Amino acid sequence: MQEHRQKSQTQMLIIHALTQDPELTRTQIARTIGRKKTPHLTALLDQMVQDGILEHRIVQFHNGVSGYVYSLTQAYKGELFS
Repeated sequence: MQEHRQKSQTQMLIIHALTQDPELTRTQIARTIGRKKTPHLTALLDQMVQDGILEHRIVQFHNGVSGYVYSLTQAYKGELFS
């Protein structure tokens, strides 16, 4: 069972993961931060896109399935590393 984590803590873990690997899928993000790919995580990623922290693009994987790949926005990287 996953223990409850503050939303802000989860956001910081996602940001840290994307500073280590600049593009990650939802599944990769979930694994990296020790979570499952849930509607709650998807909603948090969508909120981070709306807030201008993340950007996403749709890609087609080798198996023919489409999915999202996330990265930090240039603007947010500028704030993070300034």
